[in-house]
Amino acid sequence: MADLLNHGKKKNKDVSVKVNTVTRQQAGFGDSTNSEEEIANFDVNMRVSNHVRNSVLSLSKVIEGKKTVSDVISILVDSYVGKMDQRTRKAYEQVVNVMEAKDYIDHSLKQ
Repeated sequence: MADLLNHGKKKNKDVSVKVNTVTRQQAGFGDSTNSEEEIANFDVNMRVSNHVRNSVLSLSKVIEGKKTVSDVISILVDSYVGKMDQRTRKAYEQVVNVMEAKDYIDHSLKQ
């Protein structure tokens, strides 16, 4: 009975992550004071409901140019941020900069 959970081969758990470095401008932060500074760019997962996923996937299929899901989310975020008042936008940019700095440090330590 104990052998039912033993599937024989042990799977290799070593995972390699493909990481690219891009400039801040290429990542969508075009108005930065140091837009040529390189930042880490890698894929991540976000937990969303199936309804949100379906909506974003649907948008990616109907938007002109067949955008990727990542492109659709960037468009939605840019649209939302563009409507923020100046105080909220400044707070948003500070939080984003902290998160980008964290990613940069994490990426630097892995090299």
